[in-house]
Amino acid sequence: MTNTIDTTLLDLGSRIRDAAVVNEPYMLANGAQLQSYLDGYRIASDPSLLSDVCQAMASCLPKDAVAVAGIAMGGVPLAVGISLLVGVEGLFIRKLPKPYGRFSRVEGVLKRSGGVVAIDDVIRSGTQMLAAITALRASGLRVVGASCVLERRGPGRSVLKGAGVPLMALFSEETLSVRS
Repeated sequence: MTNTIDTTLLDLGSRIRDAAVVNEPYMLANGAQLQSYLDGYRIASDPSLLSDVCQAMASCLPKDAVAVAGIAMGGVPLAVGISLLVGVEGLFIRKLPKPYGRFSRVEGVLKRSGGVVAIDDVIRSGTQMLAAITALRASGLRVVGASCVLERRGPGRSVLKGAGVPLMALFSEETLSVRS
């Protein structure tokens, strides 16, 4: 028997697949090519889908999370949505320090003590997420988790585990039918 959560996630996965899985070649920064990819901007541009994705991600937040930190660019709309839905604070992580002003990588102010969850749309190698976690920790923040919409095949989960950070992914490549 399928429970309500399973049915809701199955429906959400189907909606994401229809709206945001693109079955065209996609070149990664390292030169490797994927056969299909998740376009997080297609999720962010659909208010109903974005709200439902953020609600699903929010339901996985650790109890001691008081903030979510969105990684630019794909994690930012997710972090804003989660922050609005459940009242946790929102922070934002730049890939590189801002080249003027305070030269910050982490933007926003955490007003209460507690844990931070780093948010992105997709995790594969874990390199970008680990860099974001390092920036959060360098800012004196306690990272209690990482979360994404899609976990692609790759070392991401084990990289984060090695850094002491659990990964909460809504979907895998198999569940969204995303091809490597």
